[in-house]
Amino acid sequence: MSFGFSVGDFITVIELAAKIRKEFAGAPGQFKEITDQTRLLYNSLGDVDTIPDWELSSKEADELKEIKKGCWEVLRSLEKTLNKYTELHSGNQDVRKKVKKIWKRLMWEPDDIRDLRSRMTENVALLNAFYGKLSNETSRATKAGVDRLNQFQDNQKRREEDQKILNWLTAIDYTLQHNDFISQREEGTGHWLLESTAFQEWLETSTETLFALGMPGAGKTILTSIVVDELFKRYSDDDTIGIAYIYCNFQRTHEQKATDLLASLLKQLAQRRPTLPDSVGKMYKRHHRYQTRPLFDEISTTLQSVSTLYSRVFIVIDALDECQASGGCRSRLLNGIFDLQENSKAKIFATSRDIPEISEKFRKRRSLEIEIYAHDVDVHRYLDGNMFQMQYSVGCNPELEREIKTRITQSARGMFLLAQLLFDSLVGAKSPPDVRAALANLPTGTDVDIYDRVYKDAMVRIEGQAKLQTKAAKQVLSWIVNAKRPLTTLELQHALAVDPTVLNLDTDRLPQIEHMLSVCAGLVVVDKESNIIRLVHYTTQQYFVRSQESWFSGAKAEIATVCVVYLSFNVFSSGQCSTDVEFEERLQSYPFFDYAARNWGHHVRDISMSGDEEILALNLLESQGNISASSQGMLATKLWERHPDYSQQVPLHVSGLHLAAYFGLDQLLATLLWRGHSYSCKDSDGRTALSWAAESGYEKVVKRLLDSPIEKDWRDNNGLTPLSWAACSGHHTIVKLLLQQDVEPDPKDRNGETPLAKAACRGYEEIVELLLATRLVNPDIKYRTGETPLWWAAYNGHKEVVKHLLTFDNVNPDSMNIEHRTPLWAAACSGSEDILQLLLDKGANPDPKDIWDRSVLSHAAMSGHETLVSILLANPKVNPNFGDEEGKTPLYYATSFGHRNIVQALLADSRVDPESRTKWGRTPVCSAAENGHDEVLKLLTKKKIKLDEKDDDGRTPLWWAAAHGQDAVIKLFLQQGIDPVTIDNFGFTPLSVAAGKGHEAAVELLLAYNQFSLESQDKWGATPLFWATVSGHESVIELLSKEFQANRAQELDLAPLVKLSLEVEDEFVKFLLSETAVRALVLVTSQCDPSTLDDLLMKYPEWQYIASPLIQIFSVSSSTC
Repeated sequence: MSFGFSVGDFITVIELAAKIRKEFAGAPGQFKEITDQTRLLYNSLGDVDTIPDWELSSKEADELKEIKKGCWEVLRSLEKTLNKYTELHSGNQDVRKKVKKIWKRLMWEPDDIRDLRSRMTENVALLNAFYGKLSNETSRATKAGVDRLNQFQDNQKRREEDQKILNWLTAIDYTLQHNDFISQREEGTGHWLLESTAFQEWLETSTETLFALGMPGAGKTILTSIVVDELFKRYSDDDTIGIAYIYCNFQRTHEQKATDLLASLLKQLAQRRPTLPDSVGKMYKRHHRYQTRPLFDEISTTLQSVSTLYSRVFIVIDALDECQASGGCRSRLLNGIFDLQENSKAKIFATSRDIPEISEKFRKRRSLEIEIYAHDVDVHRYLDGNMFQMQYSVGCNPELEREIKTRITQSARGMFLLAQLLFDSLVGAKSPPDVRAALANLPTGTDVDIYDRVYKDAMVRIEGQAKLQTKAAKQVLSWIVNAKRPLTTLELQHALAVDPTVLNLDTDRLPQIEHMLSVCAGLVVVDKESNIIRLVHYTTQQYFVRSQESWFSGAKAEIATVCVVYLSFNVFSSGQCSTDVEFEERLQSYPFFDYAARNWGHHVRDISMSGDEEILALNLLESQGNISASSQGMLATKLWERHPDYSQQVPLHVSGLHLAAYFGLDQLLATLLWRGHSYSCKDSDGRTALSWAAESGYEKVVKRLLDSPIEKDWRDNNGLTPLSWAACSGHHTIVKLLLQQDVEPDPKDRNGETPLAKAACRGYEEIVELLLATRLVNPDIKYRTGETPLWWAAYNGHKEVVKHLLTFDNVNPDSMNIEHRTPLWAAACSGSEDILQLLLDKGANPDPKDIWDRSVLSHAAMSGHETLVSILLANPKVNPNFGDEEGKTPLYYATSFGHRNIVQALLADSRVDPESRTKWGRTPVCSAAENGHDEVLKLLTKKKIKLDEKDDDGRTPLWWAAAHGQDAVIKLFLQQGIDPVTIDNFGFTPLSVAAGKGHEAAVELLLAYNQFSLESQDKWGATPLFWATVSGHESVIELLSKEFQANRAQELDLAPLVKLSLEVEDEFVKFLLSETAVRALVLVTSQCDPSTLDDLLMKYPEWQYIASPLIQIFSVSSSTC
């Protein structure tokens, strides 16, 4: 049975595709790829009219129907999504003028557009595969379609793996924050900064640092967003420029440790590369293997390595004064940024209040300074843009408007935030006399005093509202002030809708966002991109922290109650969701669930519970279904976009006792034990409440559980005891408590790791000392892959732990893991010169080799650790010329990675052979050329090293530079007089390989020397033009065709390709070869003479059957030339 097919079935889909194509007119560069993909889908849909008379089988009809459905769905999704990135705009106030869509400014392609583009790519591939298999003559296209789909899937998999690694680095993303800030900018604001002499000097000259100082509320953050926006506008199309930025925020200190902030910069620079940088991938593999996290120094080194991939790097940091100073966080961040600047000449723009600790660091580096303050013209723009809010009290009264602008500008004294707050204080005025009276009463005083008075006045206005409005405002403010993390508007709406007496959500109680904002007297704003609801400024938070008991008494208990009641809803009594889909549906239906599950216990711990509050909490802890659901919400973590089964990677059978222990709720835990709950209950991972408490570090809870007849050394399913968890988490008081209870001090888990190894690995010095002091632990015990505590401490750069371990005679400084890597190698990996020297002083072998015969010096040279290289070179026992199993020496690695200073140090050592060869005969000059390190090559040139030595395949350094498109290196070699026409053992010239790889600039450089014969053939009889054509590099083909002369285009000899197409057995390969040959002929035939095709078929009659379908297609294409 067959089914007829009508083009009409596709007309609606084609029309939608055409409509969307038109809407992309004028789209910015960030949408180029989705624009191109829309065009491809439209063209593929248009090809449906070539099959109107075909009869389809039922299977084919169903397949085509599904393809059509997929195309329709992705186009509808794209249509909806486009509305997010365009806005209606009229350049004229005349309403009769046509309104048009204006594209919003973006820095790069948004994630949702990228996902849609991937879906469209898949639909194009499916359509092409379907068309291909319908015709007998082109049935081989089925495999092409599948191949394209496989390629798509491979690329998708690679992208997902890369994103997984980037997310592993850090989940922090400042894009939404940046978009929020830049959207608040009044048009024209901040031009004074961009046009200032200081900014232009920083941007255009060798000046590396611009430090912008400003008082609180001066508008530093908005101006920072303007700087970021300006950089992306200038360099968005230049992939040689790296741009990264961070916005420090006092509310995000838990996620803005120095390591996190540096990791965010690394993530941003890495994701702007076409492919994930090797140094990032290697760091991930190294830590993923051992389930460890990179420390600050390693991230710093990797950041420097990635930065060298750019010609210039811009780093922008806002609000350094909001970066926490405790634990040396801010100081370490600045040191890391300055180290980056030293090694990559990065340009830094940073803002801060004038805090001596910060300012002096910049002044010592002779940084350019500029003062940030709200210029009168910017304040006037803001007031002009918001004067409509006072239309009823001001009306058409230009004189009163001028008074408002003059008085507010004077009172604001360069503080943009103050201008906003003062304006908000006028909005409630009902008449011009009221406005003038308010203007006369505007506050004056010191910066701190004036803000306190403004905030107090705002609260007085709030309390002057109707009773319900006052209550609503105080609820909103108290939640924002006391929340453990920033809340979205939807989360706060749900929290405010909770009725403590009802265990269900009444959506009619959800407050309107506009109402939530309007009652708060301008103290609360919503970030449009992220929908985060927050206080207007960090000074507002500081004010309420000092005075909240005066304004919000009892608010903390109310917040704790709301969290507990929300988790107690009947809908959650069903327990954990069994799939990711179900879990995400729960999160979407109940937006406050995530916050409540992760933070309810912290809020409860912050208060002294009353009887009613304790009853509510106990009811939750004794409701197994709700506790199960809550534990899933608390522990489920989605590490990357398509993280499979992430919601199922949490323990089952979690009890109320477990959660009370986890949150440190001693009073509730005591009541549960009194009520008969088993102290030895275990979750599905075999963990007890004591295990959870030891991990969280709550001393009171641990003491209470230790007083019960609990098994103190109970091992969970992974062999971890409570002591293991405490040591792993860095809770030295808990470790001490457990050791006092005579627990086993040296238990091995399933990986052979002991508490000592866990503490040493993480640098917990006090815990290491406690464990070693028992004299009952083996300080040199080996992990299952051979690493010792000393190895781990050296690997992660924990100097004091290394020093302590080395005081034990039975600690072997040369202990090797299964890859024969010693603690000295681990120290080289961390880049710690102090640890390296400690190990050498202890008698460690300075020149150990791993199983690949790679030395520590090679690794240090590869990683760019200059000081370590110097220390090792100074040791007479180190052989600086030792080659590993591939024959690669330290110099080879240093030249490969472009570490100029290390290359210089190695070349200065007489023991180093600068012309040493690998097992393939390649020299350091080859590695530098291949990787594009022209500065390194200049050093080698000074040593009078031969620059044209051939490797075992007959390939010169110039050949390798051409193969990898290293234009600067090619230019350097040509200037040095290197012969560009050398031929390797396979007959390839530098021009051939550059053409075949599609390196247009390299081809142009080589052609400029006019020494090449474009008809020269390799041993297969192929020319450079042939290889460019086979590879489909059209720009190179066009370049070579011009040189080849149009009147000789028809003489292109396709014999090698035709010969291959006839000899291969694989039908699909035949198809591709014939397609390539025809494409080649059409592309290089400038006159589009159809007789050329006929001549070709006469020359190779046996080829006609294979190529005929394509010849027809390309003949049509060429007729339009």
